[in-house]
Amino acid sequence: MDQVVVTSGNGRISLLTRSADGSWAAQEVREAGAWPCWRPGRAEIAFSASNEERGSVVDVVHTMEGFRINSSFSQGDELTAIAPRVPHYVMWSPDGSILSVVSRADETLGLVCFRGEGGAFGGEITGAPIFSSWSHDSKLIVVHAGPRVLVVEPLTGDVVRTISEGAVGFRAPAVSESGRIVYAEPRDGALRVMQTSTAHDESSELAQFGSGSVLAFRPGSEDLTVGVASGAETGALSELWLIPMDGAKRRISRGPYIAYCWSPRGDRLALVVPSQSGDGRHYVRVIDDEGNELCASEAFVPSQEFRIWLAFFDQYSQSHATWDATGETLLLAGRLVDDVVHSSLGDSVGDKVFAWRAARNEPLEMVALGVSGFFSRADSKPTHPER
Repeated sequence: MDQVVVTSGNGRISLLTRSADGSWAAQEVREAGAWPCWRPGRAEIAFSASNEERGSVVDVVHTMEGFRINSSFSQGDELTAIAPRVPHYVMWSPDGSILSVVSRADETLGLVCFRGEGGAFGGEITGAPIFSSWSHDSKLIVVHAGPRVLVVEPLTGDVVRTISEGAVGFRAPAVSESGRIVYAEPRDGALRVMQTSTAHDESSELAQFGSGSVLAFRPGSEDLTVGVASGAETGALSELWLIPMDGAKRRISRGPYIAYCWSPRGDRLALVVPSQSGDGRHYVRVIDDEGNELCASEAFVPSQEFRIWLAFFDQYSQSHATWDATGETLLLAGRLVDDVVHSSLGDSVGDKVFAWRAARNEPLEMVALGVSGFFSRADSKPTHPER
């Protein structure tokens, strides 16, 4: 059963369920919230519930039991945010037992991990910027905080190992199912992509690139994908490389593109590409692992929230799923090209969440009015037994 959590422009969070006839039935989850995140293997959603009365808070609600609050995690009495339109960043561990929360910590950012049902939580890891990735067994979280890459035990906050003190030129570290950790360090005018593992201390060089890179492992594989930034300061990526364990890299796509995301099956990639008109329009290209184009979407103008997802796609693709579990449908948020009034000029309709069956000649299908939408992972099996 397809379920999507949608956030509207005024902050309302709704649950959309696809009916047998293909229509979407909506239920209101909360009048106000931000960045809802599905809990793997459970019918629960975590979201930022911050307001002036409660301060900085993340709530977890049950979608099958009247949206009751199962647990709440306070990040302080003051109403804070880590960025415009982003009160917190939340990410569940793969087994759904632990929730990591990034919030403001004085003049920097802090990451704290909580047991999903409340109670136990770890010490705070601080730094800015801060990005993270879980180990597949949910026993460790790898944190890129400022220039450091740390392996952390989540429910104590203890640093098990410091991998690097000079890690820059990338955002989220990549962690494979076998425990390989990939990060980057600059040296001698190049960006060295390095690899180590959760089990061993040694690091080795995997590849070199000339500029900043975005790292992600192919699902179910040890193949690494590296998006290489353009030499110009455009925010776009210029190349996409696939690197197997032996380091024999091959380029599978050229840019410009602003984000890429593997399907859950690891059989194809979605690349979000800016149009050549320079008017904010984008479209999605889907390619296979050889770089062959399979299909492309209609053009759309991304919503502000979806632009945030795209800007930090290596982080958000781990926690907020735009692919459905089968790898057949993608969620996009924004406006179609024929909606000619720009939102900054007071578009009366506003942004919409669209579902696109990633195949040739398939249109964007409206799911609901909204600025973001993410597929459920409630039906997926946790990757590790509950603690």
